[in-house]
Amino acid sequence: MTSNDRIAGLDYVRSAAILFVMIFHYEVYYGGPKWLEPLARFGWTGVDLFFVLSGFLITRMLMREYAETNGIRFSRFYLNRALRILPVYFFILALYFLVPVLGEGRGLQPLWRFLTFTQNLPVDLHSNSFSHAWSLSVEEHFYLLFPLILFGVWSLKLGSKVVWLILTILLLGIVIRYVAWSELVEMTSGRAKIGAGLKWIYYPSYSRFDGLLFGVAIAVVTLRCPKLVSVCVKLKWLVIGIGLGSLTLAWIMVDGKILRPESFDLLPTLFLYPMISLGYGCLVMVAANANWSSHTFFARLASNLAAWSYSIYLVHKIINHLINTQLIHIVALSEETRYIISLILAIGAGAVLYYTVEKPFLLLRRSLNDRWAERAVIIS
Repeated sequence: MTSNDRIAGLDYVRSAAILFVMIFHYEVYYGGPKWLEPLARFGWTGVDLFFVLSGFLITRMLMREYAETNGIRFSRFYLNRALRILPVYFFILALYFLVPVLGEGRGLQPLWRFLTFTQNLPVDLHSNSFSHAWSLSVEEHFYLLFPLILFGVWSLKLGSKVVWLILTILLLGIVIRYVAWSELVEMTSGRAKIGAGLKWIYYPSYSRFDGLLFGVAIAVVTLRCPKLVSVCVKLKWLVIGIGLGSLTLAWIMVDGKILRPESFDLLPTLFLYPMISLGYGCLVMVAANANWSSHTFFARLASNLAAWSYSIYLVHKIINHLINTQLIHIVALSEETRYIISLILAIGAGAVLYYTVEKPFLLLRRSLNDRWAERAVIIS
C-alpha cells in the first residue's frame, strides 16, 4: 500500500501483532513479568494475526489490479514482494551468519535453507537460531502459489465458486494436519510430542495457511460484498465479540500455550488454527472497514510501529539475547528491567533498520511502480 492507501485500523492490528510476538518470545527465552504471563503465553498467535493481515492485503491488491487491467503482472508482483521482503531479511541473515554471538539459539540451519525459504520443511529444532524466519517461509510459499491460483480462478471464470475453493483448501489443511498427527505425533508423549508437533504440524507451510486464507476471504468480502461489509460495520461490536469469543475458546483449548504436549492432541491439531484465524479474521474485518481516526497520538504511534514491524520482527530476538547475555555482565538489572529495556531497544533497532535498510528499497519500489503506471497511461 502507498502512504495514501493506509488503513488506520490495520495499523493498530499490526502493532498489536508485533507486540504479541515479542512478549511471547521474550517470555520463552529469558522469562518476563509474572503479571504479563497470561497474555505472553498466547503471544505465539501474533504470527497468525500477521498471516491474516498478509492474506487480506495481498488479495486486496491483486483483485484491484485485476479489476483495472484484467490480468496480473506476475513479474511486477514478485519484484514488489522481493523489494519488500528480501533486503532487510538478507541484512539480518548476514548478521546471524557473520556474527555468531548474536544467535539466540543453539546454531543455524544451512544457509541454503534460509535463502530458499525451506527452513520449515521440516524445521530443524536443534539448530534454532533465527527460528522465527519460519513464518517468512510460509508467506513466501503463499506469495509464490496464490497469484497463480487466483489467476486460474479468474481465467476459468470460477469467481462465483471462490468461497468453495477457500473452504476446500481449509479442509485440506485440516486433513493434512490429521495425517501428520496420526502418523508422526500421536504415538509420542512429553517433550517428544512437543517436538514432533512443532516439526510436523506447527511450522510447515502445508498446515499453516489457515490465517492467510481467512485474510483472502475478508478481502473478497470487502471488495465484492459491500452490503455484507456494511452490516458487519454496523454490528462491529458483535463481530468483535465473535472474534474475541473464538480466540478465548482457542486459548482455553490449549491453556494459551503451544509449547505443551496437550497442544498437539487431536482436537487442537485439527481446529486450533482455524479458530485462531477466525478470531483474528473478525478483528481484521472490523479494523479494515470501520472508520478509525488517523490523527490522534495513538494512531500516529501505531502507524510508526506498524511501519517498523517487519524490521522489529527480524531483529527483536537478537536484542533480547544481547541484553540478557551481555548487558547482564556489565550492570546488575532486575529481570523486569531487562525485559523493558529489551522491548524498547528492539523497537528502536527496528526503526533504525527500517529507515536505513528497508525504506530505501520501498522508495525504489514506489519509483518503479510510478514508472510502470506512467508507461501504462502512455500505451493506453
